[in-house]
Amino acid sequence: MHSALSLMNCILILANLASVATGSLSIQAPLTVLTFVVCLAQTCAASPNRVNPGSLLCLTTGVFLLGRFLVSYVFGWGDYMQADWFMNGPMDPALLSRALGAVCLFLLGAATGTGKLGQLEIHPDPKLGAIALRMGLVLAPFAVYRIYANLSFWLSGNYLSMYLDGGPGGLPYALGGWAILCVFAYLTSRPARHHAWIALVLGIVLCAIETLKGARGIAMAQLIGLAWLFMSSQGIRFSLWKAALAGLAMVVLADYVGRARFGISAADLPATGMADSLLGFFFSQGVSLIFLVAMLDNLHGFVPGTDGIRSTFALILDNSHRFFGSLPAGQSEDFARHTASLAHRLAYMVNPEMYLSGMGMGGSAVAESMLYSSLFGPLLAGLMTGFILRLLFRAGRHSSGGVFMLASTFPFLLLVPRETQLYFLIPLIKASIIVMLAATFAKRHASN
Repeated sequence: MHSALSLMNCILILANLASVATGSLSIQAPLTVLTFVVCLAQTCAASPNRVNPGSLLCLTTGVFLLGRFLVSYVFGWGDYMQADWFMNGPMDPALLSRALGAVCLFLLGAATGTGKLGQLEIHPDPKLGAIALRMGLVLAPFAVYRIYANLSFWLSGNYLSMYLDGGPGGLPYALGGWAILCVFAYLTSRPARHHAWIALVLGIVLCAIETLKGARGIAMAQLIGLAWLFMSSQGIRFSLWKAALAGLAMVVLADYVGRARFGISAADLPATGMADSLLGFFFSQGVSLIFLVAMLDNLHGFVPGTDGIRSTFALILDNSHRFFGSLPAGQSEDFARHTASLAHRLAYMVNPEMYLSGMGMGGSAVAESMLYSSLFGPLLAGLMTGFILRLLFRAGRHSSGGVFMLASTFPFLLLVPRETQLYFLIPLIKASIIVMLAATFAKRHASN
C-alpha cells in the first residue's frame, strides 16, 4: 500500500512540476485535490496510527494553504479566485495556478521526507514527570500573570489593536509561556490516567487563553500537539471519529474567538448556521494562498538565492541588527527596506499604505522557498520539513526526552507552511534545555 502511494507521489511530483510550468488553472485545480488526497493517504499510512505527526502536518498544511481553495472548489462555498485584505479583486489565474502547484509540491515533498514513521512507544518516566512538576510550580506565578495579561488585553482591546499593539510582553510574560512546556513534559512522563487528564485540561486552558491576545496559530497548533501526545502517551487508540470530534471542537473555539473579535456575541453565533461557520472558518484560513500569489506577482523585486537566504534566517538576522541598533523600529518604509523578513517586505510591496498603518498579510515558508527557485523551491522546503519531522520522530522512539522534544516542537512544524522555515528552532532549544535539566536532576537523584 505504502509503496503504491509512494509511486503515485512521484508521478504527482512530475505532474505538478509540468503544471506549474504551464500555469493552467483548469489543469492545476483538479490536480490539487488529487495531490492533497494522495498525500493525506500516504502520511496516514506512514504509521500504524493513521492520526500521526505526518498526517497532522498534511492536514494543517491543507487548512493553512488550501483551505480557501478546497472549500470553494469542492463545496462551492465562496470564490477562491477573489483576493481580500491586502489585495482586492480577482487573482490572475496563471499566478493562482502556480501558487496551488507550489503548495502541492510542498505537500509532496513533506510526505516524501516523512516516509515511514513506524510505531512510537512511550514508557513511564517518573523522573521527567518530577522535574516537570517542579518547574511548573516555579513558573506558576508567571503563568498566572500571563493569563491575567491576556485576559486584560482581550477585554481592553479590539481586533485591530491586537495586531497593531503587538500584545502583552516583557520577561515575566515570556517566562509564563514556558508553563505549556511543563505540561508537555508531564504528559510525556506517562503519568496515571487521571493525572494526565488534569494536565491535559490545564494545557487546554493555557492554550485557549493564548488565543485571546491576537494570533491563534501557535495556540491552536499546541492544542493539536497536546491532544496527540495525550492519546499516544496514554495508549488510547486513535480513531477517525475521535479525531473529527477533536478537530470540530477546535474549529468551534477558533471560530468563536474570531467572531467575538468583531463584536459578534455568542448568542448570535447559532444564527449563522454551523455549516456556514465551519466552511467560513476553513475559507478564511486560506489567506496564505493569497500571500503565495502576491509572492509570485512580485518575484521580480527580489534577488534569487540571496533574498532566499536572508528570509530563511530572518529571525537571526533581524534580531542581531536590532541588538546593534542598525534596524529601524516599527513598520516604516525604512524598516521594510532593511528587514530580512519576507512578511514585512512583501506586505510593503503589495500595499504600502496599509502596511505603514501597521497592518500585515502574514507570511509563508513556501513563499520563502520560491526565492531559491519558483519551481523546485517548494518541493525542497517540503522535503526538509518532512525530514526534520522524521528525525524528531526517530529521536522519540529511543527516549522519553526525545518524545518530549518531538511533541513540544511538533506544533511549530505544523506552522512552517505559513511561517519561516526555521520557526521551530526556538521551541526546540527550549525543549533541549528542559531535557538537560531533567537529565541533571536524574543524575543527582541517582547519586544520592
